[in-house]
Amino acid sequence: MFFISILTYASFTHENIRYESQFNDNIIAVEAQNNISELHIPSTIEYESVLYRVVGIENNVFYGMDYYGELVLPESLVYINEYAFSNCKGFTGSLVIPENLTMIGSFSFSECTGFSGDLVFRNPCTIGNNAFYLCFGFKGSLQLHNQMTYLNNNIFDGCSGFTGDLIIPEFIEFIGIEAFKNCAGFTRAIYNGTNILFQSDSAANSFEQCYFRCVFVVEEYNYHYFNELPAIKSDTIINDDLIYFYENSTHELSLIGCISNNEREIIIPSSLEILVHEETAVVNVTSIVQGVFAYCSNFYGKLSIPNTITTIQSNTFRECTGFSHLELPDSITSIGSYSFFRCERFTQELILPTNLIFIGQYAFMYCHGFYGDLIIPENITSIVTYTFGHCYGFNGSLVLPFNLSIIQSYGFYNCYSFSGNLVFPNSIISIGYNAFTSCSNFSGSLDFPNKTTTISIGAFSFCSGFNETLTLPLSLTSIGNLAFAECTGIIKAIYLGTQLSIYTDIFRGTTFRCIHVPSDFLNDTLGYLPAVKPDDIYQNNLVYRVLTLNISEVTLFGCEIQKREEVVIPSVIIYQNIQLIVRKINNYAFYSCYQFNNNLIIPNTINEIGANSFYYCYSFSGKLTLSNNILSIGNSAFEGCSNITGVVFPSVIKSIGIYSFYYCTKLRVCQYEGIIEPSISSSAFSYTLISSVGVTSHYENDTFGGKPVYYYDTLPTSVFTFSTEIQYTKRRIFLESSFFIYYLLL
Repeated sequence: MFFISILTYASFTHENIRYESQFNDNIIAVEAQNNISELHIPSTIEYESVLYRVVGIENNVFYGMDYYGELVLPESLVYINEYAFSNCKGFTGSLVIPENLTMIGSFSFSECTGFSGDLVFRNPCTIGNNAFYLCFGFKGSLQLHNQMTYLNNNIFDGCSGFTGDLIIPEFIEFIGIEAFKNCAGFTRAIYNGTNILFQSDSAANSFEQCYFRCVFVVEEYNYHYFNELPAIKSDTIINDDLIYFYENSTHELSLIGCISNNEREIIIPSSLEILVHEETAVVNVTSIVQGVFAYCSNFYGKLSIPNTITTIQSNTFRECTGFSHLELPDSITSIGSYSFFRCERFTQELILPTNLIFIGQYAFMYCHGFYGDLIIPENITSIVTYTFGHCYGFNGSLVLPFNLSIIQSYGFYNCYSFSGNLVFPNSIISIGYNAFTSCSNFSGSLDFPNKTTTISIGAFSFCSGFNETLTLPLSLTSIGNLAFAECTGIIKAIYLGTQLSIYTDIFRGTTFRCIHVPSDFLNDTLGYLPAVKPDDIYQNNLVYRVLTLNISEVTLFGCEIQKREEVVIPSVIIYQNIQLIVRKINNYAFYSCYQFNNNLIIPNTINEIGANSFYYCYSFSGKLTLSNNILSIGNSAFEGCSNITGVVFPSVIKSIGIYSFYYCTKLRVCQYEGIIEPSISSSAFSYTLISSVGVTSHYENDTFGGKPVYYYDTLPTSVFTFSTEIQYTKRRIFLESSFFIYYLLL
């Protein structure tokens, strides 16, 4: 006779934790309540006469709960999923990972800052990324299982409280990015295996900002690095805590590391006396290996490089934030990428070696303690990305070398203390994105040589100190958007060529509002500004041009500079004793002249307002007075004029362009005096306060520009549209209506 036991799905709560079975005698914790102070997870639970084993804890089950005391994980546990205990800050004591546990999910214990003892692994389980991230409360040892093979990214990142030695598992094959970052409490790292971990096999910066800067290995370990750190054996050359590798073929020494990141000055010698083939020899130190002192933030004092060194490789002194002085010998020909990145406490003038040929990207970025002049050596032909970005301590001149041809993106970004004139050598060809953005203390003119072909996006944006003339050369083929944005000090711009076509906002926010070009320049604008010529008429800050066969008429072409004053547009001007009628306002004439203010009055001689002519002139206010003879208003003509409150269109108008009053956010009153609706886009009044348009009773349509109409000429009074706003805590109510004021006629 056979007995068959059938287990069905079960879901039940035990001590405020809900468990679910999976059609067998294994259960998993899926939900918990935050109303218990101590957490007890048993290995087995009996429910309805069935004994269940607790094998798993699902995602987020105990996330952020207020437990305290030691956390004892049951021996039956097989897996812990992501964020299971994350942010449970009240746990104390040690944490032991039981023998049957095979998987710990990502972030499962992240920010459990209360643990205060050891962390012990009794099984070579798989551990997800960031599993113990910022568990900085552990004050004891980290005991990894010797058969672990993979340690993923950021597993122990920020666990700064661990003490003693870090024993790396003997069978390790991979250590992830920043796996032990900021584990500053370990005094040594020890590896007793023979698996060689090249930096390319594992991830860079696995031990970033740790106190130890090398790994002690067994004699059988057959390489002089473990991951990115020097491997120390009994025959390793160590002098004054610095670690060297002897190259037998060249009879030279390479500086490959240091023992620890302890607080001290370091002295890099030009040579050492060592044993070579059992004889004493003096051997030159000729190289410093890439990244050798990266993140050694506790070193301080003077950093002096010996004259036997010719190259400073990438990341060599990256974020060595304690050094106060830097001496570079003239033997140096190359400085690699990030080599002095964030060395913030250098407080001196930076003297670059005269034989220097190359400086890598980010090499001196954030070295904002340097001051005085910056003189770039003559052999440098290019400044690469962010080389001196955010070096805002330099407060003298920037001297560029004779052969410099390229300044790449962000090369001098935010170096806002440079002073004096910026002089480019005749060799300059290209200036990259944001190369001089926010270099706001330069002064004088900004001129480019006739070899310059490219000025990229934002290259000189916010360089507000230049206070004379901007001159663009004939050779120029490309200028990026916002290249000179907010260069508010420049009072005049000149372009020496005739072919350049730029249709982006390269001069946004500048004081000058036109660019002077030769008589044979092909276009009316350059970078959204009027291109004015020598034979144009200049009067009272306004520029006029004869554009028609009728030489008695002129077009208002633009203005020279914008000012905080009212702009007065005349109906006629006198030029060489001849009266000329102002008939048209040209495209882009006052583009983004946001300083002009008060009322804008268009005289009756004007019959056309061009596209973008008053684009974002947002300081004009009150009613916009249009000419009675206006026939057309171009696209975006008054877009962004956000302080205009009213406008009346004459009966003769034929067209009102797309977005012509777009984003005029205070424009409420609008009237039209004609009978037939002109050509008008439905977007003309987008983002205005216009709810309806006043028309005469003879008007033939029900709408004007997509807005309903009302008849203002049948009323005995003016019509005023009134709006009020009542605010409540959770909503707004807008009330809008028309109020009629009647005058008693006697």
